[in-house]
Amino acid sequence: MATGKRPWSEFESSVQVFFAVGEGRTPKVAKNVPGDVKDFLAKTIIVKPALRSSAKDLLKDELLTAYKGSLSDYQRSNNGGLSRGVFGRVHLYQHVSTDEQIMVKKTYFQPNETCEEYENLLVELKIMRKLSRFDHPNIIRYLFEHIDMDSGTFYIGMEYMTEGSLARKIKGNPLPKDNLRNYTHQILCGVKFLHEIHIVHQNITRK
Repeated sequence: MATGKRPWSEFESSVQVFFAVGEGRTPKVAKNVPGDVKDFLAKTIIVKPALRSSAKDLLKDELLTAYKGSLSDYQRSNNGGLSRGVFGRVHLYQHVSTDEQIMVKKTYFQPNETCEEYENLLVELKIMRKLSRFDHPNIIRYLFEHIDMDSGTFYIGMEYMTEGSLARKIKGNPLPKDNLRNYTHQILCGVKFLHEIHIVHQNITRK
């Protein structure tokens, strides 16, 4: 999670965090920090150095191995929005150096810790991060997230599907039977995989 704010709200600077650990105090992490980030931070602020994770161990942590870039690595394309749903819009972004194209889902929420919308977004983020540990051909890859608490904006970077949505494929024309079999098989393979890792998809649409 990248909010631009320190996860230790009771300290005015990061230096104070180091002093607190040196004095044998364990800083409390803010409630709005996702669980996997809390787990990572907990490994870095252990009072006893012998029990503290090394840099080599931290580099193997799932929080870092799942890292696929950040919002600042990309800029929004001039092609406009790809789609609009109940919970936000999806835009096309392009990497500033490699020209790689990705999708970025942009959602708004009320920036406070008790907001139900914000809690739901954290649940979605947890699921996306879980999926990022796998490489399944029928599941869109999660790349990164960015949370702007000041504006109440939540971004999720995802793999861009260049062929577009199923709705685009069937617009104005019925699908040939072979294509129908192929797409149905791919959808069911993706759903089967989700069920195997104990995830239930709330709604499956053609968009």
